[in-house]
Amino acid sequence: MIQRLFPAGLLWGELFVALEKGEIPLRRVFGFGSPALAVGSLGLPLIIFLPPLYAEMGIDLALVGFLFMMVRLFDMGTDPILGVLGDHVKSRWGRRRPILVLSVPILLLGGLFVFNPPIGVSPTYLVLSMLLLYVGWTFFTLSHTAWASELSGQYHQRTRILGVVQGLGLTGALLILFVPVIYDRVADSPTIAGQASTMAWFIFVPIPFLVVFALRSVNEPAFVPPKPIGFLKSIRVLFSSFALRRVLLADLLFGLQAGAAGSLHFFFVGQVLLMPEAASPFLLIIFVSSVAFLPVWMKLSYHVGKHRAFCWGTLVQSIASVLVVFLPPEQFMWSILVFVLIGVNNGAAGSLTRSMMADVIDEDHVATGQNRGALFFSMLTMTGKLGLALAVGIAYPLLALIGFSAGAANDQASLDGVRYLLGGITGLAHLAIFVIMWNFPLDQKRQAELQAELRRQEQTSG
Repeated sequence: MIQRLFPAGLLWGELFVALEKGEIPLRRVFGFGSPALAVGSLGLPLIIFLPPLYAEMGIDLALVGFLFMMVRLFDMGTDPILGVLGDHVKSRWGRRRPILVLSVPILLLGGLFVFNPPIGVSPTYLVLSMLLLYVGWTFFTLSHTAWASELSGQYHQRTRILGVVQGLGLTGALLILFVPVIYDRVADSPTIAGQASTMAWFIFVPIPFLVVFALRSVNEPAFVPPKPIGFLKSIRVLFSSFALRRVLLADLLFGLQAGAAGSLHFFFVGQVLLMPEAASPFLLIIFVSSVAFLPVWMKLSYHVGKHRAFCWGTLVQSIASVLVVFLPPEQFMWSILVFVLIGVNNGAAGSLTRSMMADVIDEDHVATGQNRGALFFSMLTMTGKLGLALAVGIAYPLLALIGFSAGAANDQASLDGVRYLLGGITGLAHLAIFVIMWNFPLDQKRQAELQAELRRQEQTSG
């Protein structure tokens, strides 16, 4: 059936065929990944739409950037704690399922407050409502991603499953961009507040239904009780992992460049390129590119390995960073090409880093006898959040430093400064990722050895 629907020459078709031949039926993989459609659409508004909204409602622009960064940093600090708690859940419903269910009401309540701020909103309101939202988001992300990584132990099948989850998240992020575009066309007097409130309906209302669908789609793998290990040894093994440090640093840098690109997007398109009406369409192009090229990088990873495919993708994106500096104003077609390149690796970066982290978890499992998946993914979530927080906290103050004003006319020096900030932050981050990940030690051969050792340990303990 799948082969008839998707010709073998189409890369997405090849991905679906490979999944259909895997351990879990394709429909169940999509059912399990379906909540990512809603939750995946949450990140973009938090980066792009909400900071300008709170600035428009009276909070100073630099203070908005500072508060968003501080909330991210605090939330980042709670990730390992929540990850450890997630790994130690013991219930007849499994380890991951209870946390996933708990995340839903917290997400809904936090989203209600964050996306619908009252008139005269205070910095305290912003901080408290964001913290509530991030706790729910963290609970969801850790439980869902750890569960996804445990559905298969095969090197490429694991990448395919996480690729579907990532692809659904990107699709959600793509679809949410249509909401403000449509809203602007149908509203009598469109506002940023109206955009945010409308997006909240499309993000949060489907979450409970999709989580129920996910719970009914797959079973949680059987949990094997870990052998006892001393606390000091577990910490020593954790921080001595060369592979772990590389994945975390690469994810931090990728989050940093993504956050910088997102926080500067409307200023760059509207005031530098002089095409404010094209800001949302260009975002759509970025996300279409992310979804379209995801199977390309996954296909490449089957031949050169996950880490090398990740590196080549970041190298292509670094070309876009250079082009940003020289892109002339009001050149719509050239801009389309640049924004396609900006998005070309976004989807694969998320799925490949998570798949590589799953391999790192195997390595730790062999060394300690414990599956600390939620803890490891909490650190990955933590570095991604830190990168995004640093981006907003760095970019907005630097905009103020170069004399750029969001609501007024700017001189040419300030506009050029926006170019250099966008191209410089993203380009340097991409090149650093290339250097860090090129010789990543956990390739397909090493991961197969780790899986064999895990099977041997399970047989011995059994």
